[in-house]
Amino acid sequence: MSNETKPNLPVTTEDKENVAPDIVPENTGGNALDAVTNFISGLDPSTLLARNASKALRQLCSAPKDWFDAYFEGKAAETLTESEGRVRIREEITDQIVQNIKVDPEYARRAGHKFAEKIIGEQLNLDNISTVAANELMNNESDNSTNQDTNHPNETQSADSTNQNVNDGAETTINDDWLNNFETQARQVSTEDMRLRFGRLLAGEIEKPGSYSIKAVKTLGELDQNVANLFKKLCSLSTGLINASGNISSLSVLNLEDDPLSFHTLEKYGPPYHEISVLQEYDLALNADFAYLNLEKFPALLWHQGQNWIITAVDSNGDENQELQLFGIQFSHVGQELYSLVDQDPVPEYTEELKKFLAGQNLSLTEVDIISIDKNNGMLRAISKHG
Repeated sequence: MSNETKPNLPVTTEDKENVAPDIVPENTGGNALDAVTNFISGLDPSTLLARNASKALRQLCSAPKDWFDAYFEGKAAETLTESEGRVRIREEITDQIVQNIKVDPEYARRAGHKFAEKIIGEQLNLDNISTVAANELMNNESDNSTNQDTNHPNETQSADSTNQNVNDGAETTINDDWLNNFETQARQVSTEDMRLRFGRLLAGEIEKPGSYSIKAVKTLGELDQNVANLFKKLCSLSTGLINASGNISSLSVLNLEDDPLSFHTLEKYGPPYHEISVLQEYDLALNADFAYLNLEKFPALLWHQGQNWIITAVDSNGDENQELQLFGIQFSHVGQELYSLVDQDPVPEYTEELKKFLAGQNLSLTEVDIISIDKNNGMLRAISKHG
């Protein structure tokens, strides 16, 4: 996924002329909501994606609600009226405060301006996030149209991260309670990174309702920069099993030690082990004594640092039905949900350590380019990137 630049909300000519410079939020030029309206305009109104996108973006962003209704009735105008009236609304709020509070009018006006600025700032957050989501969905649509046979697993929803009783193939609309909780959390985000993650989460939920739980939304909203950085380090070292459905399961970080409770390699390349407790407090990781990956037969397909890898037995005469238990820091249910929102920093040195560790188990780890999984019997075929 590509990084998004911070989107901006349009300011009308009237806004610029009548608003004091100390009241207007910074970076409000341009027409960022074009991404939202362009995306909606390009959808077939009869599709589930269009209905979910319209429902979510209509509630969250400041594009006129009448436009969404008109478009889905087939009457949308070619151009969308910009978000005029924002400043007028703020001034009305301020005037109401001045009239109802018996204090110095200037004091009340300053307080009213601050309150109104907060409201507009929260709406700018929602607009920024809506724009990121629209861009993500447009990119996904483009990728799907040019490459129907994906070679990558489904990162958005892991094998066991179903939340709203979603069944494969069943049409599900985005949940009202989920959307209300998302709006509450998204209003408060303050950094570009968090807007990007919330935008990606929204796009994933629009595309497949049930991909993210309400708990995952709340957890994402509670992350400070330190915890987010720790989680990113853990994601960058993680390994998961790609199952017959093409989803990632059993996501964790292997400790690469003979002793299941020794974490020297993890501390060498990732966060110190004592900081893992912070991720446990946020319900992003579980205790270290879980067997995070059970391999019952080989070859087996793994997802590691944004690539497909295949594990094969070095000794072809060996027992291919042998079971191998790998231990490590296991991701929680919420951690697996939020994993797909993180831009990872590959650690090739750790991957080399992983290869050496598996070699000690008479196993070979090879990067593969093309994978094919028969969902009927779970049979796996892969083509190595190196021939």
